[in-house]
Amino acid sequence: MSIVLIPVPLDHLRALAEGRVPATLGYSSEPDALPPAFVAARALDTIARGGAEFWCATFYVLRQGDKMLVGGCGFKGDPEDGKVKIGYAIAPASRGQGVATEAVRQLLSRAFAGGATLVVAEINPANLASVRVVQKLAFAHRDSYVDDAGEVLVRWVAGQV
Repeated sequence: MSIVLIPVPLDHLRALAEGRVPATLGYSSEPDALPPAFVAARALDTIARGGAEFWCATFYVLRQGDKMLVGGCGFKGDPEDGKVKIGYAIAPASRGQGVATEAVRQLLSRAFAGGATLVVAEINPANLASVRVVQKLAFAHRDSYVDDAGEVLVRWVAGQV
């Protein structure tokens, strides 16, 4: 599976945050492939508070063969003490094909090239597909915690070698 990560332009983030499909999307997209409104809103808020676009915006996941948007991924803010958090989601029709693994692999490369030394993925342990993605990429299980919404999450970390 050959994919490429495309930075989501700010005007697209604004449309997505309002629950709209960007007028100038430029690609076809699978159902549920676009980043959700809360992700776009978080990115815009973090950028407005001075966060760097590279670390705060998100990326479209584009399948190169048919130029179809199949998901989204990105960083959740500027690195703190070298640590950066990531998130990713793939459209149901493209799951189980290695898309998420390749997208996270590319995020790791970008994170380390950008100066991060540790990449953190926080995953609900019931999300076995996401757990398998980080395990394939040699993330290490760090700890578990309960977030503000009461959801149990497991921290998985990957460090630059």
